[in-house]
Amino acid sequence: MILTMVLQGLLWIWFLGCVITWRFGKILLVEGMGWKSAEFAVLCLYSAGLVAFYVFQPAGKWILLGILVLWLIVQFRCHWYYTIFGASEQKLAGYNDCFKGTVRIFPMSEKRLIPDLYHIVLHVLILAVCVCTACVDPGASEKVSGGAGGTEGTEAGGAAGADELVRVTFNVITGAPASYQVYVLEKDKYVHYNYTSYWLEQNHFDYFNEPVPKDKKYLVKEKPMNADVWAEMEEVFLDGSFSKLPEDMRMDGLMDGATYYIEVVTGSGSHLSGGYGAGSGNGKKHNSFTEFRMTISSACKKCEE
Repeated sequence: MILTMVLQGLLWIWFLGCVITWRFGKILLVEGMGWKSAEFAVLCLYSAGLVAFYVFQPAGKWILLGILVLWLIVQFRCHWYYTIFGASEQKLAGYNDCFKGTVRIFPMSEKRLIPDLYHIVLHVLILAVCVCTACVDPGASEKVSGGAGGTEGTEAGGAAGADELVRVTFNVITGAPASYQVYVLEKDKYVHYNYTSYWLEQNHFDYFNEPVPKDKKYLVKEKPMNADVWAEMEEVFLDGSFSKLPEDMRMDGLMDGATYYIEVVTGSGSHLSGGYGAGSGNGKKHNSFTEFRMTISSACKKCEE
């Protein structure tokens, strides 16, 4: 997700040159066409796609991807098509005259259109962003904000101090009987979701890495957080020891084991740990995970009363 964000930003800045000109001393990368140009319209369209990508998931992913694919096709038709199949003398003369002062890796040809450095980089960036956008998990932002914990938790985390506990999310999955429970504990509220039916319908569900259904039918309980329970959670999870646990704690080879995941969000960031049979192994880390799990289980039991 971070790579996608970086490439998206680089593409926006790089293409801005088609509007305002990128020149460094005597080196001309591209001459801008101005604010009333088709290039500016494309920049606005791409900007709208970025907004959709970050605000209107999961549909925003496909909106941006559609814009990128269309943009890539147009760029191919305007540049590389004539590189592969050749260009007329009139087309070639016009193209070479338009970009005659820009930096080039490959010299101009008398038979084929050869893009300059700026357009080669532009097309690589468009392709890279297109691939990253297609591959990126639309639920990645859900993971950062704590899945169904949603925007409220993110906002709280943004305003929280580095040593403040924002949210603890506890995910319990069992196979016999089939059960998929999610418990979200925050300073002001406690929420319990039962995603068993959704999990079975989808035949797979990763609360921390996939879009989380918002249907109220999955809500089991929502109530104000007990101050004493939250104080206990702060005491246990703010000493920094949980963040030292590995993300993958699964134990292969167990029979009928449960899957546990714990995500702790503080003002300084978040950490997720767990897996199938997490806490069932030998050693300090598994014992520590079990202690954290028992603390949360006890807190959830008190909140359910």
